Amino acid sequence: MKITQLLAFGIVFILSGCIVQQGNDFEAAVSLEPLVSEGDIITVINKWNHELVESFDSDYLSSWMLASLIDPVVYDIIENLNVEGKDPLRAAVTFRQWALRNEAHTQGLPQFFYVPGRDPWGAVSMPYGNSSPIYKKLLPSEMKAMSIFSGKITGKCMTLANLNVCLFRLMGVEPDNAVVIRTESHGVGLVKFGGRVYFLNNNDIQEVNDEARQWITTQTFAGLWTESISIDKEFTINDDVFRSPDSILCAIWKANWGKEPPSHASLLPDNITRDAALSAIFGKSNAENGLAILTKYAYQSLYVKKPELYLLASLRAPKAKELARRLDSPEDIITWIKARVASISIFADEDRIMVADQVIVFETGGPKDQALLAFTLLKLKGYQPVLTITTESAYIEYDGRIYDAQTWESVDTIWGKVILVLDLTPENSYFLFAVTTFFQMI
Repeated sequence: MKITQLLAFGIVFILSGCIVQQGNDFEAAVSLEPLVSEGDIITVINKWNHELVESFDSDYLSSWMLASLIDPVVYDIIENLNVEGKDPLRAAVTFRQWALRNEAHTQGLPQFFYVPGRDPWGAVSMPYGNSSPIYKKLLPSEMKAMSIFSGKITGKCMTLANLNVCLFRLMGVEPDNAVVIRTESHGVGLVKFGGRVYFLNNNDIQEVNDEARQWITTQTFAGLWTESISIDKEFTINDDVFRSPDSILCAIWKANWGKEPPSHASLLPDNITRDAALSAIFGKSNAENGLAILTKYAYQSLYVKKPELYLLASLRAPKAKELARRLDSPEDIITWIKARVASISIFADEDRIMVADQVIVFETGGPKDQALLAFTLLKLKGYQPVLTITTESAYIEYDGRIYDAQTWESVDTIWGKVILVLDLTPENSYFLFAVTTFFQMI
């Protein structure tokens, strides 16, 4: 058997069949995408607090919320809540009871008392020799995966607020009535549902009472976001916001700046179904929309123009760098993955890929996820690996050797129809070029 390789430099993504029902439309949309800043893309993939939240880019946080709104975990939760057809008050009470039982705050877990920020994702170097926890913001699927530590859906304050606002959206709340607001150190949600305003503070969901009103009206907030707009500037909330017939977002804007918010049409309908939401983000109708494009990367989908940026995002991860320092050789890397990583992705959708720190923290990942971790560690050790995803498995090549990520055994041949091949050029570690290889069996 002879394998000939036809190399094409650039970004080429081949899909074998439809990964989801709308696959052909999603594939066509990728070809229509305009170029988007690689720095912006890497920011929404990594979702580190100091880059995602403390930013002037108006799309970063909205892309995170939109990605959360298409995550299957939120639809599973809504189905389990069984609130369809209930009046808003009863639905909110049911939701509150569920959240108190089933959600947990990361920094309250004893496992993380002695790590940076009481958070499992590590810390990065900052100016003047300082370091800072990255305080990664999580997607619902990651929050579910965090249950290995707590037995519950787990995240920090802004992650919990983002999730719970999304769940209210799926219960019928309009986009401008589902808002996350933040101080410099805390994030909460404000939602208007059935004419009542609810305060979402970690896993405590309650109608705004005197205590909540006192806290809210004495704070100076540093920013807010919805699925279609975000700001990074100071504002306050007074009693007029709670009494206003306007949406929460509009009432905050009028109270602080004397006018309505700028135009910010939502990509999703008021009443969301997952199929409609997926079509809105991945379909051709919004193929050139910058927020939709960032949402695809925030969601960690392979229906994107530059899938190689998941590699660069992984190479930045503190957990990956830490693990690479501990492992001395390629053999050590493969041994660690075989011994420590279970063979299932945290993502239910086949078109999503985990990045390296997710595989390390959760110690699980499908073949392509494990291969991406191996690629990352090998690259950090100075090797020049190539990652190939096929219909049968995922493969890592380096120094003339090929490993099948399903078994981590050395093989002679890459099997299956090639879906994607990713490589990083050695000449420049900052600029990446995908190399797509078509394998023709002769």
